[in-house]
Amino acid sequence: MSAGPPVGPPAGLLGKIAATLRGILGSRLARNSLTVFTLTGLGRAVALGKEVLVAALFGVSGLLDAYVLALLLPSFLANILGGSFSAVLVPALGKAAAGTQGAERARQLLGRALTAQVLLTGAAMLALAALPITALQALAPGATPERLALIKTMQLALLPLCAFSSLAHVLGASLNYQGDFKSPPLLAMLGALATILAIALLHLPLGVQALVAGANIGAGLECALLAWLARRSWGPVFRGLRWGSLRAETPALLRNWAVLALGASLLGLSPFIDNAIATTLGEGSVSALSYAWKLPSGLAGLLGLTLSTVLLPYFTGIVHGADAQELPALCRRMVKRLALLSAPLAVAGIAASPYLVSLLFQRGRFDAQAAELVSVIQACYFAQLPFYLLAIAAARMLQALSRLRFLLFLQAGLLAVNALTSLALSRVLGPAGIAVSSTIMYALCAAISLYAVLRQGRAAGPA
Repeated sequence: MSAGPPVGPPAGLLGKIAATLRGILGSRLARNSLTVFTLTGLGRAVALGKEVLVAALFGVSGLLDAYVLALLLPSFLANILGGSFSAVLVPALGKAAAGTQGAERARQLLGRALTAQVLLTGAAMLALAALPITALQALAPGATPERLALIKTMQLALLPLCAFSSLAHVLGASLNYQGDFKSPPLLAMLGALATILAIALLHLPLGVQALVAGANIGAGLECALLAWLARRSWGPVFRGLRWGSLRAETPALLRNWAVLALGASLLGLSPFIDNAIATTLGEGSVSALSYAWKLPSGLAGLLGLTLSTVLLPYFTGIVHGADAQELPALCRRMVKRLALLSAPLAVAGIAASPYLVSLLFQRGRFDAQAAELVSVIQACYFAQLPFYLLAIAAARMLQALSRLRFLLFLQAGLLAVNALTSLALSRVLGPAGIAVSSTIMYALCAAISLYAVLRQGRAAGPA
């Protein structure tokens, strides 16, 4: 009786690829990354459905412009107060949990952090509410007094969104620290669905104010469910909490948050600078940059959010664990894997850029000349993808290492470099020079950050 075919992995190139994929996906880090990527991608798809509904109901109108302008500051504050705060909270929780009675200390720290978060958010909301209408002319220089009054009214109505979104960032990060990477994106998706339903039901009686109501309802539902899950995971974080302990236990956390928030604010100025330079290049340059940035930013944002969510708890555990001396080797492996992942995506995006622009945008007044301009700029933006992802991962390493001041000075320096290179290259390459400048900025950020991580890792290693 003849023996059957040998049982084992398939031979040849396909077998090697399959074996490599099994090895990569066998790690917990890769599985968590894939979970966050998949669920966040589904959430982005649902959010795109909201934009389709808004376009069908309101089109391109002055009222929709007013809503977008009213949303700018509440969204910016939510990112600074929530996103930056959660980035410093996760390493702080890891440090607290590393000592004696670690679980209880981490739970108490979370309670103090949430208390501080509520106080900071409340102060920011009061400041935004007190902002005079005349100050909004910086956002809408050509708006009439009536339009400015509408923007202010909707801005005040969006204050709950600022609070809910800010707290959702921190509560989601606390669940990520506990190893729950599924619930936050699922609840974000549920919040987006609630927003869509509210807008669909309320647009007739409320008009454009239905967008405000829908945004508040969706963010409120997401925040409430995250708070419920966090209490189940962490227990009663406010039990035994004394107000006086805020002065004793959280000053380092608040200082680190202030440094990181300042850095995020500096990087937040980069799009303003790029668009200001684009206005000097002739009509259509600003809109060309906007069209060209949509696809690369969507892909980079999805991958970057996945890395940010998964890598910070992972690196925190490495830095405060017994494997801290392995950080340089881990850094090199991360660079190799991210390059293998992102470089083919960047090359594919560059090659397909003309076809993508033609498929998505070239109709009506968007003619072939505009498509050619946008496709060139879009290709330049796709080129920055590997450097952007490496910069995100290196920044999370620096945050886990508590190198926040270094990160702040680096971001300030890169903002200046970006402004100067954008101005210089735009005079030679036109709007595409601004995209090339962004690629240079992220390449410098990744290189300098990774060098700092490797240097500190070698210094911390065995003699």
